[in-house]
Amino acid sequence: MNGFDPNKLASFINDAGLSFKSTGKSYVFDCPLCGRARKLYIRKNDGKFVCWTCPTSKSFRGAPEFALEALTGTSLKRIRESLYGPSNFQASQALDISLKDFQSEEDALEEEFEDLPDLQWPYHCLPLSYPGAANGVEYLMGRGVPVEVATQYDIRYSPEKRSIVFPVWVGKRLVGYQYRTINETSVIKPDGQPIELLKTTSSTDIPRDRCVMFSNRLTSDFAILCEGPFDSLKAHLLGSGNIASMGKKVSTQQIELLLKSGIKKLYIALDPDAAQEITSIMRKIGSVEGYLVELPCKSGKGKVDLGSLSMEEARERILSAKLIHNNHMHLYFDV
Repeated sequence: MNGFDPNKLASFINDAGLSFKSTGKSYVFDCPLCGRARKLYIRKNDGKFVCWTCPTSKSFRGAPEFALEALTGTSLKRIRESLYGPSNFQASQALDISLKDFQSEEDALEEEFEDLPDLQWPYHCLPLSYPGAANGVEYLMGRGVPVEVATQYDIRYSPEKRSIVFPVWVGKRLVGYQYRTINETSVIKPDGQPIELLKTTSSTDIPRDRCVMFSNRLTSDFAILCEGPFDSLKAHLLGSGNIASMGKKVSTQQIELLLKSGIKKLYIALDPDAAQEITSIMRKIGSVEGYLVELPCKSGKGKVDLGSLSMEEARERILSAKLIHNNHMHLYFDV
């Protein structure tokens, strides 16, 4: 399609706050016309779209602005200006599209969802706008995360557990959640011995090896791979791509998920002690460019993680990341 820019499509979808699933080739939505879940596909490379259940009866297929109009309620004029610039570009809705172009994607997507958990939020996990979540809001602000930002990630607070609660979504399916206590974790026992309590706990059966936290942020041609949720949140100012592996180990399936989202660059912002894992990741990403986010040292602490920086500091570190070459890994790590 003349004048189409995949990055502008990704930006529009992200800015509109639309919920979607991503395959290697398409953004996948619930269809606003027929109401069927995960039936509306918008291709990333050219913007062409089709709904699997109503392309013929309702002629719902064609140029991306018609799908985005139905999904967001925004005017065609405004959407076209966002996608193509301030021109008089006109597109025909009924473009020549074959359902066969999307067949393998739908089959793979349905199989991927079959055995994943489908949870509801526990009753005690409150949205941050609730008065009972005030302690959680205060904690987040103390960690440099404004409530307006946290709300975009559907982060909640549990007064019962005195914990921030981070969701793990796959599309619109809640497959798990992680608690982060706001209590002090370094305590002294009655006998005077110091102990360290658990900072985080998680819901059971999270498919960690097959998903990443904040996967709905994978809307552009890059990803920022972090270890924990606060690390990922500090990368918020980059606009998209910031996700968390939920641990030092990054599985092959998680890497495949990132590659299927269509990224061309991977910014690796794992914790400072993850050199071996970073080396492994670089060997798996193929032609995707890998960039190492170098973390600063603080007096008496050595290198710190991304979560200890401000959002502005994190953005600067990511933007100045160095391109890693597989055959020069020894220049970065002692491996």
